[in-house]
Amino acid sequence: DRVIQRQRARARAMNDDVNIKRLAHKLKSGCASLGMTQATEACRELELQPLSDIDIKTIVTQGVTALDAWIAGHPSP
Repeated sequence: DRVIQRQRARARAMNDDVNIKRLAHKLKSGCASLGMTQATEACRELELQPLSDIDIKTIVTQGVTALDAWIAGHPSP
């Protein structure tokens, strides 16, 4: 997540929307595979509007927190 955030910041500073789209696509795939629907949708929006101010870090963090809570409530047998 930190690596993606740094890469996104560099890409935004350079108006490199192609690189932001690529990073958003990678992150979207990971979020989708974990069932993080809000984060997946935010990544999709970031792919469409790569220079927008979508707070992807907060959205993904919320998804990870929810996933952690779900895992804690479903201990393995």
